[in-house]
Amino acid sequence: MSSAAFSKDSALVAIAADSRIQIYSLATGTFISTLAVSGQNVYSLEFSPDGTKLLSGDRDGHVFVSDVATGQTEARLDSGNMYYRVVFSADGKQVASADQDGKVRIWDLASRSIVKTLTGHTAAVKVMQFSPDTRLLATAADDNTVRIWDLASGKELKQPIRSNAVQRLAFTPDGKRLVTASYDGQVILWDVAEMQEVITLQRGGGPATSLTFSQDGLTLAISDEKGAVRVWRAGQPPL
Repeated sequence: MSSAAFSKDSALVAIAADSRIQIYSLATGTFISTLAVSGQNVYSLEFSPDGTKLLSGDRDGHVFVSDVATGQTEARLDSGNMYYRVVFSADGKQVASADQDGKVRIWDLASRSIVKTLTGHTAAVKVMQFSPDTRLLATAADDNTVRIWDLASGKELKQPIRSNAVQRLAFTPDGKRLVTASYDGQVILWDVAEMQEVITLQRGGGPATSLTFSQDGLTLAISDEKGAVRVWRAGQPPL
């Protein structure tokens, strides 16, 4: 298995092995579809916000947008570079793809064209996320920086954050703060406008496997590879 992803409601799981991607229902364990993609070694999968489409990026430089129910390809976006990460915007209208040279490309799905290319990272981008309003994109790379991009201009908001081996990141629902989780177990909350640390929520432990905010943005759940879940509420120490 080269990659796997859950839908936002955790009803579906997609599993990739080489060029074969299959989707299953988690509730029943039944097979739903096999995606008709032709690339090799899929490195990244993500469901659309409504769970009807699956995004996949592979080492051959292909990004496929596929229909979950039928398995058919709806769009193919190519740049020729190996993709490490692909993500949907919150409204499902745009896609961000990050490749081995550190470039991030923003695609418009309606026109299937690149609308912005973001340059600044000097190593492979391994994790990224759109802000809830799709105005910003946060990226973390092997150059040990986290960058936040204004997508209207294609420029960084401020100087990048220096943070080692960030594996997960997430915006608060209002997009004003960003949380990052590093391989060494450190979890930090940042102010987006100032690119300044607000608080270190966790200084050690296992690497985080997920970061999830409540809808009001006041509670953050942090799970790690050891199966532990820690909950942080605004104004209180982590539980």
